[in-house]
Amino acid sequence: ELDKNNQYYPECTIRFSDGFMRLEANIDLIIIKKDGTVEIFDWKTNANPTNSKKYISSLQTSVYMFVLKKCIKDIFQIDIECNNIKMTYFSPERKAKIAEIKYSEEMFKSDEKKIGNLINKVYNYDYSSFNKEEYSKQCKFCEFINFCNSEISEEFIDFKNWNFDEIDEVSI
Repeated sequence: ELDKNNQYYPECTIRFSDGFMRLEANIDLIIIKKDGTVEIFDWKTNANPTNSKKYISSLQTSVYMFVLKKCIKDIFQIDIECNNIKMTYFSPERKAKIAEIKYSEEMFKSDEKKIGNLINKVYNYDYSSFNKEEYSKQCKFCEFINFCNSEISEEFIDFKNWNFDEIDEVSI
């Protein structure tokens, strides 16, 4: 049931950029509640509610909560503590919560480190030594199959020197 005292923001895209860290969170729904808490909702279709533990430690959870905390003051003009942010995974078909995660300062610091480490791995990976034959079974499910199966110049792969601010955004 909608509470008219809350603020609802469906289909929000939040972008965060700080040095080498550039993140985007495409959030199904953000609710800023009158009690000063914020809730992120993510719809999961055909989700198995008995597998809720995987959502707690997922990269999606880390990125969404981290990006919201980093950007909430600039976007919504509110300053909020981590413990007042919560993320709910919801199954519309089952009309049921799959998982509910309450954020904390400790999780925020851990997420910053985890995300930073992953980005560093991507930046520092030796793509010339990647043997795609080892992963061929996963290729048919991979969203980057066209990228991987085309001839790509070394200049393109060296994206550490890209100026991301000069790249046009593409709407899909």
